[in-house]
Amino acid sequence: MKVIIKFLVLTVILCSAFFGWYYFHEQSFHDLTTPYLAKKWVKAELNDPNSAIFRNTKGYCGEVNSKNKMGGYNGFVRYVAIHEGLVSFEGETYSDFDESWRISCELTLKEWEVEFCKENPEAVFC
Repeated sequence: MKVIIKFLVLTVILCSAFFGWYYFHEQSFHDLTTPYLAKKWVKAELNDPNSAIFRNTKGYCGEVNSKNKMGGYNGFVRYVAIHEGLVSFEGETYSDFDESWRISCELTLKEWEVEFCKENPEAVFC
């Protein structure tokens, strides 16, 4: 009986340690790869990707400064990197950049859910 109890206690400890490590590993992997991917996608849209200087990066949002075709720096511009090939820069013809920035970069997930549910009360998860 003592052997079975020791085995169960050991199993519970090992399982909880594994799941704790797995959660931490997955979260830190996501935190490390998100800015890398966003910067990669932004650089692909620039005239001179090697001259890119990033600041205030948070997830898929941030500011970038890079050289233009004449070789001079333009100044820092906000960006929202949605996906590879789909990067929005402040000042482009995209009319809803400010709204995209607010939703993607300023709101927490909970704040976004509250706003979404106000506008779509019939949604399943509201």
